[in-house]
Amino acid sequence: MPYKYFLGAVLLDKTGTGVTTVLTKTDNISDIFRVYPQELIGGRDVTLTEHREAGLRFRLDVRSVYWNSRLSHEHARIVSRIPKGAVVADVFAGIGPFAVPAARHRGCTVHANDLNPESYRFLVENAKLNGVDSLVLAHNLDGREFLEACGRMEPPPSVYIMNLPAISLAFLDAVPTGSVYAHCFTRGHKSHISASSEVGGGSVSTVSAQDDVCARVGAVLFPDLISLYPSAGMLPDGSLAEGPASEVARVAAEVRRRIPSIHVHEVRDVAPGKLMVCVQYIRENVVAPAAPQSPPRKRTQGSSGE
Repeated sequence: MPYKYFLGAVLLDKTGTGVTTVLTKTDNISDIFRVYPQELIGGRDVTLTEHREAGLRFRLDVRSVYWNSRLSHEHARIVSRIPKGAVVADVFAGIGPFAVPAARHRGCTVHANDLNPESYRFLVENAKLNGVDSLVLAHNLDGREFLEACGRMEPPPSVYIMNLPAISLAFLDAVPTGSVYAHCFTRGHKSHISASSEVGGGSVSTVSAQDDVCARVGAVLFPDLISLYPSAGMLPDGSLAEGPASEVARVAAEVRRRIPSIHVHEVRDVAPGKLMVCVQYIRENVVAPAAPQSPPRKRTQGSSGE
């Protein structure tokens, strides 16, 4: 980035005495612990900090754990929907932005899990810092291993939060029963945008975010849909595959019939053409598959993931 050290110096000078360190992100997240590659461009090389959100304190080291303040509204939205006193499973908990407020503000018992040892360490610390260490039970496991353990818990969790947008959908088949909130990315268009976009002077049909995500959930939970609708180009891990919008819509309609409670909430724009959403449904509320039908089967030349 040109003039990065000059920009760092300006930010230190103009943002007040509370700012002591300026970092810039140098690349996208690429490791399994969701840590941004960063470079120091101003101030002291000290990355341990404390953030305040929803009246709570969160300690973290921005070089070793994931944090995104732009998700504060989403943290509050989901926590407000959790029944008071519920048992919650936070599958990819990070340092506790869902787990700690669910325990503090809703009186929930939260089994909070993260694979990153540093996130686990700060999760434990933040639960103690906010006086909910008796309610937040921390785990340091792989997500699928943790979900298998949830099936053996007494009482079992009734709410599952899965905030790992790159791969959350691939874990949906391991959720036992309960209300599910799973975040993911989609390149489908937003609900208020027309299903056709002008490209190079012509109109190109694109799939909606709602249909894209519903169809991908179906590919994970109902493998029969992959063979019933081959031209939709779905993959069993729930990753994005580029099939015709009309075929993806057909799959999404069948998924909505099988899971009447399913809903896709648009969270925020991550980048041009990339939207973060939260798919919500009740795992028990699943209708049996319909009798096999014979939808149009147009072959495609391969597929591509997200």
